[in-house]
Amino acid sequence: MIFAPFSHTLKTPDDIPDQGTGLYQIYPEAGAANLVFSTHRRPVQHPLDSIEPQRPFCLFSSTEGGPIIGFQSTKAETSYYNIETGEKWGKFPSLRATKANPTAEGVILWQEEEKILSGVGYINLEGRYELLLWNSNLKKEQKNEPVWKMPQEFTEKPYHYDRGLCTSMSGGDLYILSFTSYNSLQAPAGLTLYYFKRGQAEAVRIPIKIEMPDEDRKILEATPYYLINRTLSPKPQDGDFLATPKGVVILANDGFWFIPSEDISSYINALSKR
Repeated sequence: MIFAPFSHTLKTPDDIPDQGTGLYQIYPEAGAANLVFSTHRRPVQHPLDSIEPQRPFCLFSSTEGGPIIGFQSTKAETSYYNIETGEKWGKFPSLRATKANPTAEGVILWQEEEKILSGVGYINLEGRYELLLWNSNLKKEQKNEPVWKMPQEFTEKPYHYDRGLCTSMSGGDLYILSFTSYNSLQAPAGLTLYYFKRGQAEAVRIPIKIEMPDEDRKILEATPYYLINRTLSPKPQDGDFLATPKGVVILANDGFWFIPSEDISSYINALSKR
Protein backbone atom coordinates (compact mmCIF):
# COMPACT_ATOMS: atom_id res chain seq x y z
CA MET A 1 0.00 0.00 0.00
CA ILE A 2 1.28 3.46 -0.98
CA PHE A 3 0.03 6.90 0.00
CA ALA A 4 0.35 9.53 -2.73
CA PRO A 5 -0.44 13.17 -1.78
CA PHE A 6 -1.16 15.71 -4.50
CA SER A 7 -1.92 19.37 -5.10
CA HIS A 8 -3.91 20.63 -8.03
CA THR A 9 -5.63 23.70 -9.46
CA LEU A 10 -9.06 23.70 -11.06
CA LYS A 11 -10.69 26.54 -12.99
CA THR A 12 -14.08 27.83 -11.88
CA PRO A 13 -16.73 28.80 -14.45
CA ASP A 14 -15.42 32.35 -14.05
CA ASP A 15 -11.91 31.14 -14.95
CA ILE A 16 -10.65 31.71 -11.39
CA PRO A 17 -7.98 29.27 -10.16
CA ASP A 18 -9.28 27.02 -7.38
CA GLN A 19 -6.47 25.43 -5.37
CA GLY A 20 -6.95 21.97 -3.96
CA THR A 21 -5.10 19.16 -2.24
CA GLY A 22 -5.75 15.50 -1.51
CA LEU A 23 -4.41 12.02 -0.95
CA TYR A 24 -4.65 8.72 -2.84
CA GLN A 25 -4.22 5.28 -1.32
CA ILE A 26 -2.66 3.00 -3.95
CA TYR A 27 -2.64 -0.81 -3.96
CA PRO A 28 0.05 -1.80 -6.54
CA GLU A 29 -0.60 -5.56 -6.45
CA ALA A 30 -4.32 -5.08 -7.10
CA GLY A 31 -3.77 -2.26 -9.59
CA ALA A 32 -6.30 -0.14 -7.71
CA ALA A 33 -6.41 3.24 -6.01
CA ASN A 34 -8.72 4.89 -3.51
CA LEU A 35 -9.23 8.63 -3.00
CA VAL A 36 -8.79 9.15 0.74
CA PHE A 37 -9.65 12.85 0.72
CA SER A 38 -9.78 15.86 -1.58
CA THR A 39 -10.61 19.46 -0.73
CA HIS A 40 -12.54 19.60 -4.02
CA ARG A 41 -14.78 16.64 -3.18
CA ARG A 42 -18.39 17.48 -2.47
CA PRO A 43 -20.33 16.31 -0.65
CA VAL A 44 -17.72 15.86 2.09
CA GLN A 45 -16.89 12.19 2.75
CA HIS A 46 -13.77 12.58 4.90
CA PRO A 47 -12.99 15.21 7.59
CA LEU A 48 -9.97 16.42 5.58
CA ASP A 49 -12.19 17.17 2.58
CA SER A 50 -13.22 20.37 4.34
CA ILE A 51 -9.82 21.73 5.45
CA GLU A 52 -8.23 24.78 3.85
CA PRO A 53 -6.13 23.69 0.84
CA GLN A 54 -2.42 23.60 1.67
CA ARG A 55 0.67 22.01 0.16
CA PRO A 56 1.25 18.40 1.32
CA PHE A 57 4.55 18.60 3.19
CA CYS A 58 5.33 15.11 4.48
CA LEU A 59 3.93 11.68 5.34
CA PHE A 60 5.08 9.54 8.24
CA SER A 61 3.86 6.90 10.65
CA SER A 62 3.01 7.37 14.31
CA THR A 63 2.47 5.21 17.35
CA GLU A 64 -0.81 6.95 18.13
CA GLY A 65 -3.52 6.14 15.63
CA GLY A 66 -2.06 5.56 12.20
CA PRO A 67 -0.29 7.57 9.48
CA ILE A 68 0.16 11.35 9.67
CA ILE A 69 0.13 13.90 6.86
CA GLY A 70 1.79 17.29 7.23
CA PHE A 71 0.78 20.44 5.34
CA GLN A 72 2.68 23.64 4.70
CA SER A 73 1.02 27.04 4.31
CA THR A 74 2.29 29.88 2.11
CA LYS A 75 3.99 31.30 5.23
CA ALA A 76 5.89 28.01 5.80
CA GLU A 77 3.76 27.21 8.85
CA THR A 78 3.11 23.50 9.20
CA SER A 79 0.15 21.54 10.56
CA TYR A 80 -0.37 17.81 10.95
CA TYR A 81 -3.43 15.57 10.74
CA ASN A 82 -4.22 11.94 11.46
CA ILE A 83 -5.18 10.51 8.06
CA GLU A 84 -7.60 7.95 9.51
CA THR A 85 -9.55 10.29 11.81
CA GLY A 86 -8.92 13.66 10.17
CA GLU A 87 -8.08 15.16 13.57
CA LYS A 88 -5.16 17.49 14.23
CA TRP A 89 -2.14 15.63 15.56
CA GLY A 90 0.78 16.54 17.78
CA LYS A 91 1.42 18.16 21.15
CA PHE A 92 3.04 21.34 19.88
CA PRO A 93 2.11 24.80 18.55
CA SER A 94 2.23 25.74 14.87
CA LEU A 95 5.76 25.30 13.54
CA ARG A 96 7.60 26.91 10.66
CA ALA A 97 9.65 24.75 8.32
CA THR A 98 10.91 24.89 4.74
CA LYS A 99 11.74 21.20 4.41
CA ALA A 100 10.80 17.94 6.09
CA ASN A 101 12.59 14.61 6.17
CA PRO A 102 10.50 11.67 7.50
CA THR A 103 12.55 8.94 9.21
CA ALA A 104 11.77 5.68 10.98
CA GLU A 105 11.82 7.53 14.31
CA GLY A 106 9.84 10.63 13.36
CA VAL A 107 10.13 13.64 11.07
CA ILE A 108 13.02 16.13 10.95
CA LEU A 109 12.00 19.74 10.20
CA TRP A 110 14.28 22.35 8.62
CA GLN A 111 14.07 26.13 8.74
CA GLU A 112 16.28 27.66 6.08
CA GLU A 113 16.34 31.14 4.59
CA GLU A 114 18.60 32.20 1.71
CA LYS A 115 20.81 29.10 2.18
CA ILE A 116 21.36 29.96 5.86
CA LEU A 117 20.17 27.30 8.29
CA SER A 118 17.86 28.80 10.92
CA GLY A 119 17.07 25.67 12.91
CA VAL A 120 16.39 21.97 12.94
CA GLY A 121 13.44 20.47 14.84
CA TYR A 122 12.16 16.97 15.35
CA ILE A 123 8.74 15.40 15.95
CA ASN A 124 8.84 11.87 17.30
CA LEU A 125 6.27 9.15 16.61
CA GLU A 126 4.31 10.10 19.76
CA GLY A 127 3.86 13.66 18.49
CA ARG A 128 6.32 15.44 20.78
CA TYR A 129 8.41 18.27 19.36
CA GLU A 130 12.08 18.87 20.16
CA LEU A 131 14.38 21.68 19.01
CA LEU A 132 17.65 20.06 17.93
CA LEU A 133 19.67 22.97 16.50
CA TRP A 134 19.17 26.73 16.41
CA ASN A 135 21.10 29.56 14.74
CA SER A 136 22.10 31.82 17.63
CA ASN A 137 22.96 34.62 15.18
CA LEU A 138 19.25 35.18 14.53
CA LYS A 139 17.31 37.71 16.57
CA LYS A 140 14.34 35.38 16.86
CA GLU A 141 14.00 33.86 20.31
CA GLN A 142 13.09 30.24 20.98
CA LYS A 143 11.20 29.06 24.05
CA ASN A 144 13.18 25.81 24.20
CA GLU A 145 16.93 25.37 24.39
CA PRO A 146 18.32 23.34 21.47
CA VAL A 147 19.74 19.90 22.22
CA TRP A 148 23.01 20.65 20.42
CA LYS A 149 25.07 23.67 19.40
CA MET A 150 24.78 24.44 15.71
CA PRO A 151 28.10 24.25 13.82
CA GLN A 152 29.31 27.72 12.87
CA GLU A 153 29.64 26.85 9.19
CA PHE A 154 25.90 26.11 8.97
CA THR A 155 25.08 29.68 10.11
CA GLU A 156 27.06 31.30 7.30
CA LYS A 157 25.81 31.85 3.77
CA PRO A 158 27.89 30.03 1.12
CA TYR A 159 28.85 32.76 -1.37
CA HIS A 160 31.43 31.07 -3.59
CA TYR A 161 30.23 27.48 -3.42
CA ASP A 162 27.11 25.33 -3.22
CA ARG A 163 26.29 23.47 -0.03
CA GLY A 164 23.90 20.59 0.53
CA LEU A 165 22.80 19.14 3.85
CA CYS A 166 21.07 15.80 4.43
CA THR A 167 19.69 14.61 7.76
CA SER A 168 18.77 11.37 9.46
CA MET A 169 18.18 10.06 13.00
CA SER A 170 19.04 6.80 14.70
CA GLY A 171 18.70 5.95 18.38
CA GLY A 172 17.84 9.56 19.16
CA ASP A 173 21.14 10.80 17.69
CA LEU A 174 21.25 13.22 14.76
CA TYR A 175 23.37 12.69 11.65
CA ILE A 176 23.95 15.43 9.06
CA LEU A 177 25.83 14.79 5.82
CA SER A 178 27.25 17.97 4.28
CA PHE A 179 28.70 18.32 0.81
CA THR A 180 30.15 21.34 -0.96
CA SER A 181 30.88 22.07 -4.61
CA TYR A 182 32.04 25.18 -6.43
CA ASN A 183 29.77 24.67 -9.41
CA SER A 184 26.33 23.04 -9.52
CA LEU A 185 27.52 20.91 -12.46
CA GLN A 186 30.70 19.75 -10.78
CA ALA A 187 31.27 16.93 -8.35
CA PRO A 188 31.30 17.84 -4.65
CA ALA A 189 34.63 19.12 -3.37
CA GLY A 190 34.11 17.40 -0.06
CA LEU A 191 31.81 15.32 2.12
CA THR A 192 31.59 15.69 5.89
CA LEU A 193 29.53 13.65 8.35
CA TYR A 194 28.36 15.50 11.47
CA TYR A 195 27.47 13.18 14.32
CA PHE A 196 25.37 14.70 17.13
CA LYS A 197 25.32 12.31 20.08
CA ARG A 198 22.92 12.61 23.01
CA GLY A 199 24.70 13.96 26.06
CA GLN A 200 27.34 15.77 23.97
CA ALA A 201 26.98 19.52 23.37
CA GLU A 202 28.58 19.63 19.93
CA ALA A 203 28.88 17.45 16.86
CA VAL A 204 31.88 15.39 15.87
CA ARG A 205 33.00 16.26 12.34
CA ILE A 206 34.07 13.25 10.29
CA PRO A 207 35.56 13.91 6.82
CA ILE A 208 34.38 11.38 4.25
CA LYS A 209 36.59 10.22 1.39
CA ILE A 210 34.90 7.92 -1.09
CA GLU A 211 37.15 5.42 -2.85
CA MET A 212 36.45 2.43 -5.04
CA PRO A 213 38.31 -0.89 -5.41
CA ASP A 214 40.03 -1.30 -8.77
CA GLU A 215 37.81 -4.22 -9.80
CA ASP A 216 34.68 -2.15 -9.19
CA ARG A 217 36.07 0.86 -11.01
CA LYS A 218 36.78 -1.28 -14.09
CA ILE A 219 33.12 -2.26 -14.19
CA LEU A 220 32.01 1.36 -14.05
CA GLU A 221 34.52 2.42 -16.69
CA ALA A 222 32.26 0.76 -19.26
CA THR A 223 29.66 3.46 -18.49
CA PRO A 224 29.77 7.18 -19.42
CA TYR A 225 32.23 9.18 -17.33
CA TYR A 226 29.58 11.34 -15.70
CA LEU A 227 28.03 8.21 -14.15
CA ILE A 228 31.37 7.28 -12.61
CA ASN A 229 31.82 10.83 -11.37
CA ARG A 230 28.37 10.92 -9.76
CA THR A 231 28.94 7.55 -8.11
CA LEU A 232 32.32 8.45 -6.63
CA SER A 233 31.19 11.95 -5.63
CA PRO A 234 27.45 11.75 -4.93
CA LYS A 235 25.26 14.77 -4.22
CA PRO A 236 22.70 13.05 -2.00
CA GLN A 237 19.32 14.43 -1.02
CA ASP A 238 17.50 13.60 2.21
CA GLY A 239 16.08 10.38 0.79
CA ASP A 240 19.61 9.32 -0.23
CA PHE A 241 21.07 9.40 3.27
CA LEU A 242 20.06 7.00 6.03
CA ALA A 243 21.38 6.43 9.54
CA THR A 244 20.79 3.01 11.12
CA PRO A 245 22.08 1.23 14.26
CA LYS A 246 24.51 -0.63 11.97
CA GLY A 247 25.88 2.45 10.25
CA VAL A 248 25.07 5.15 7.70
CA VAL A 249 24.13 4.64 4.05
CA ILE A 250 24.87 7.13 1.25
CA LEU A 251 23.11 6.42 -2.03
CA ALA A 252 24.96 7.18 -5.24
CA ASN A 253 23.97 7.09 -8.89
CA ASP A 254 24.83 3.42 -9.50
CA GLY A 255 24.91 1.99 -5.99
CA PHE A 256 25.44 2.98 -2.38
CA TRP A 257 28.17 3.49 0.18
CA PHE A 258 28.01 2.12 3.72
CA ILE A 259 29.96 3.39 6.72
CA PRO A 260 29.78 0.93 9.66
CA SER A 261 29.04 2.27 13.14
CA GLU A 262 32.27 0.61 14.30
CA ASP A 263 34.28 2.82 11.93
CA ILE A 264 32.53 5.94 13.23
CA SER A 265 33.22 4.93 16.83
CA SER A 266 36.85 4.14 16.03
CA TYR A 267 37.34 7.57 14.46
CA ILE A 268 35.78 9.31 17.48
CA ASN A 269 37.92 7.29 19.89
CA ALA A 270 41.07 8.18 17.93
CA LEU A 271 40.15 11.88 18.13
CA SER A 272 39.75 11.70 21.90
CA LYS A 273 43.28 10.33 22.27
CA ARG A 274 44.95 13.15 20.36
